[in-house]
Amino acid sequence: MEKLNKIDIDAKIQGYEYSKLPKLSKAKKSNLSQEDKKQIEKAARDFESMFMYLVFKGMRKAMLTEFSSSEEKDDFGGDILNDLTLMEMSNHLSKYGVGIGIASKIYEELTGEKLMHIEIVKPKEQVKPAGTMQPNQTGNDYKLTFTKPANSLIDRISRYNSIIEDTSKKYGLSPHLLKSVIAVESAGNPSAVSQAGAKGLMQLIDSTAKYVGVRNVFNPVENIEGGAKYLREMLDTFDGNLELALAAYNAGPGNVLKYKGIPPFKETQNYVAKVKRYLSLFQQIED
Repeated sequence: MEKLNKIDIDAKIQGYEYSKLPKLSKAKKSNLSQEDKKQIEKAARDFESMFMYLVFKGMRKAMLTEFSSSEEKDDFGGDILNDLTLMEMSNHLSKYGVGIGIASKIYEELTGEKLMHIEIVKPKEQVKPAGTMQPNQTGNDYKLTFTKPANSLIDRISRYNSIIEDTSKKYGLSPHLLKSVIAVESAGNPSAVSQAGAKGLMQLIDSTAKYVGVRNVFNPVENIEGGAKYLREMLDTFDGNLELALAAYNAGPGNVLKYKGIPPFKETQNYVAKVKRYLSLFQQIED
């Protein structure tokens, strides 16, 4: 690299003296190699990073002064960690995107060009919720798709496959249906407890658990057995109508009879729809 004329850039901020940057004539600006420009860009971005670090540090000190106390003396290494955090944040802001513009101005002054070599971090692709309904090409029919969160849920529920299979046979239920109810009720968590006091995999309230003979609602075998028994009873009560049976499981058979259909409760309506979506999912991946 050709030896360049130098000037000292006065960057003494709180006792910090930054490295020297070159002062270039217009003729030399046009003869800069790509390597020269990279070095100038790095120096400009480093300067911006240090500038922002000192600004952030000053702001933090000003904001915390009134809250300081003797307890801070016991903050072992806290100041060092805070400084490292501020330095890392400043470095990130200066290296990616346009920063606060200082590096761009320095680079343009020294090279005569706009700072174009700016790295942009692409945002991660947003993960769609498990069991999202996606329209097909016709725009009319819907097909249930599942992503990693759904697969994780499926993995949790699959731990109880043998219990579900045995119980479904006993009560003449589809194992997919039991899995779907478990997915919506507890997401496969045997220790789940709702605000209403429903417990376990199939979220049995105490009165229902007692009615179906469940002693320990947190025991997966008993809980699934009790939930399946109650669901079977709801299906028999409403002549095999799945939607009404699910609505009764969620809101109680009395409400279904009262409204002569799915009760006008948003929670119950959403519940029935969710179970049916999961039922479609389990049928797709297991049949």
